[in-house]
Amino acid sequence: MRRRAFVYAGLGVLFFNIVWFIPVSCELIYTGGGPMGFGIIALPFTLVGNLSLWPAYLILFKKSDKIRDLIFNYLGLAWMIYWGARFNIIQDYWYN
Repeated sequence: MRRRAFVYAGLGVLFFNIVWFIPVSCELIYTGGGPMGFGIIALPFTLVGNLSLWPAYLILFKKSDKIRDLIFNYLGLAWMIYWGARFNIIQDYWYN
């Protein structure tokens, strides 16, 4: 049961990074933040999400059972869900 919590947290972090945070980070770096450069303001928020890949890697592939990795994964997952929702709400507001 305990191992399942580790795996779910790792898969959640991996999913959000692949679907949203890595593409957004690459786009922000590639475009230089858009025409006026204000998109660079969002880059630190996405990079913190990308840094949470390390504990997810340790849990999923190195079979780490340290509670510290689980806490970092859940904190990273909460961070990604919060900022992913914030940025999507802002994007929907601007483009519609």
